[in-house]
Amino acid sequence: MRRAYLAPALIGVSVAAATGIAIAALSPRADAQATPQASNDHVLRTGVVRVVDVQRKMQEGAQTAQMLQSRFTTMQQEEGRRRQEIQNLIGQAQSLKPGSPQWISLRDTVDNKKLDLEMWAKKSQLDLDRTRKAELVNQFRHVNEAVQMVAERDHLDLVVIDSTPEIIGPDLDANPYNELAQALASRAVAYAGKKADITEEVLTMVDANYAKQKQAVGAGPAAPGGVPLAPGVPATTGK
Repeated sequence: MRRAYLAPALIGVSVAAATGIAIAALSPRADAQATPQASNDHVLRTGVVRVVDVQRKMQEGAQTAQMLQSRFTTMQQEEGRRRQEIQNLIGQAQSLKPGSPQWISLRDTVDNKKLDLEMWAKKSQLDLDRTRKAELVNQFRHVNEAVQMVAERDHLDLVVIDSTPEIIGPDLDANPYNELAQALASRAVAYAGKKADITEEVLTMVDANYAKQKQAVGAGPAAPGGVPLAPGVPATTGK
């Protein structure tokens, strides 16, 4: 049988042609558009706010504390008046003959007034506690609104709440060990530069908002509407 042989020149042409096809297949087409790469050169701008400091210094907090103290004082005065009334009735009963109709009637009156005092005291304390909780939620709501306004004004991407406790020393005897350890372990921010601290800006904003709300409604904080809550703070229906 005769074998076919290719000339060396033809072999060279065939190899070159095959190599060119392979390179063309592997190389990107000149007219193909490159896939755009996502830009990730944004610098995250953050701020830190000490909410406890804001709440302690804000005008709304001071006026709320004043209002609650006034209500508590009124409760104490009313309780004293009721107790004095009961003591007066007991004194009157002592001047009556035990077992007489007047003595029995007065004793029943004393018992009823004691029960009324007990129920009144529980209900008054319950109302006061509810008011304190509602005011606390409103204050944090208004602080968070001010934080959002400052963040949007200063183009911040993230605001962190610094709840680091202030340990006043060097005498630590007033702090039980477990409470001290828990307080130290609850630190949310390990370090924040002065430029990142927006506490004073938030305090100025929340006081300005409170002044506008008081001016709009005449007196007292306005009912919140559309104000964003901080994480973990339950929504309320307003006051």
